[in-house]
Amino acid sequence: MNQKEFIEKLRYELKKSAATLATGHDIEHLQRVLKNGLLIAKKLRGIDKEILIASLLLHDADRSDEKRHAEKSAELAEKILSTMKIPKEKISIVKEAILHHSRSDVKSGNKSIYAQILYDADKIDGIGNEGIKRVEEIAKAKNWTKEYAAKWYLSRIIDVAKNEPLYLKHSKEIAKNKVMISLNWCKKILGKERFEKIIRESEFSSEKEVSECF
Repeated sequence: MNQKEFIEKLRYELKKSAATLATGHDIEHLQRVLKNGLLIAKKLRGIDKEILIASLLLHDADRSDEKRHAEKSAELAEKILSTMKIPKEKISIVKEAILHHSRSDVKSGNKSIYAQILYDADKIDGIGNEGIKRVEEIAKAKNWTKEYAAKWYLSRIIDVAKNEPLYLKHSKEIAKNKVMISLNWCKKILGKERFEKIIRESEFSSEKEVSECF
């Protein structure tokens, strides 16, 4: 099975499984994360594409329980990959990557290279124009004001920059301009004074420092 066929088979099995996706974490999000991850992996050697693709495409497969979505998605990924007769050793690595991909599902221990790629690819989809679009979709679904959405979004960006920045050099290069687009959007909505106050209270000196630490 070549790469294209493997991706199509995964998409088919994901659809057949009646996966519980969510606003901002739909099939389009999964496909963009897949694209980001494959782009990041181009700079790396020794990557098993089946493990990587499965991790990227199934990382948000089950969001029926938001607080446990990484765990639930890992469980569904195991079911789907078992159906596809993927070796248990590979499934184990996919599950580990999915369990470690979210800031809200922080697990102890070091991330594998697959978990690092997934984490970075997922966070990159949360910034730039696509990230802003996702925030607007979530805000609409949750009936948030623009100001509340911008404050929430800014807090998410700061959390990554402060507590768990992107892991890989190529990921940081991809994210550099995107994160500034997101920060400027937040500043426009919140106003310069309020925006800068939030930045300072987060122990960053400026938006530039946030972007450099992301």
